[in-house]
Amino acid sequence: MTAVYNFRLTDIQGAVGVIQLRKLDALNQRRIDNAGLPLCWASGHTGHKAPDDQSWLQTCFPLYPIQIDPEKFGWKKDDFI
Repeated sequence: MTAVYNFRLTDIQGAVGVIQLRKLDALNQRRIDNAGLPLCWASGHTGHKAPDDQSWLQTCFPLYPIQIDPEKFGWKKDDFI
């Protein structure tokens, strides 16, 4: 027997979604602005590597991975984790 699913939104979910969509551009811009903060905090240290510059890429940075060498910051790996 095949399962049948109903993926329709409720009226409340739809209303919340409409409000969130109005905020989407501002929220994405905030993520873009905040993406550089980890590098500002680590300035003066050489133990990190950020993603390569991809200014041509339009992204809202849902993830912003940074490689860190804890020893260059004076930390032990276990202490950092």
